[in-house]
Amino acid sequence: MSAWRVRRYLEQSRPRSCTPQLNSGALDDQSATPVSLRSAATCWLATLLFTSGCNRGHQRPPPRSSPPPIAVPHSRLIPPGTRQVPAAIARVRTPAQIALPDSARVGDSIPILITTYGGGCIWEDSTEIAAHELRADMRPYQRVPDGRGLVSCSAEIRVNERMAILTFGAPGLATIVVHGRVMEGDSVVSVSRSVRVH
Repeated sequence: MSAWRVRRYLEQSRPRSCTPQLNSGALDDQSATPVSLRSAATCWLATLLFTSGCNRGHQRPPPRSSPPPIAVPHSRLIPPGTRQVPAAIARVRTPAQIALPDSARVGDSIPILITTYGGGCIWEDSTEIAAHELRADMRPYQRVPDGRGLVSCSAEIRVNERMAILTFGAPGLATIVVHGRVMEGDSVVSVSRSVRVH
């Protein structure tokens, strides 16, 4: 028998009161007529089911646990004894390479791919972004030895790429300026790119 039919049967067969009914003509306690065993069991079971059904509807759901934090490791560990410098985004005979879409919609994520140049003792660091209306200034950084310790560096040139995401909230011609340095000589360089936001 299904739960609905059991509940329906108990509702129909449940007496109005679970207390013994007294005979109207009784003069002593022996003349009192208690409810039958079947009626008492039915009443008790019906009350139990109805009460549990009401309480079930008011139970609070268990609190949701917050997801654990996600740690993003560095692709290359940075040793101690380093200092932050503007990233090398160009070389003497190699102009800056900055890739981005020609156009985007308002509110869309715009990926900016910046190429940087490093070496045996040059480590990639963070990218600072300052955006205001339709202009964004990006400053990628690298880390080099601070000169206070003995460091053995390999003579090599490494080409690295880093991705940054920009979003513009108004239509128009957006200007993106990447500030860095030339690898040979450490001269400062700024490169501008544009994207049409519609």
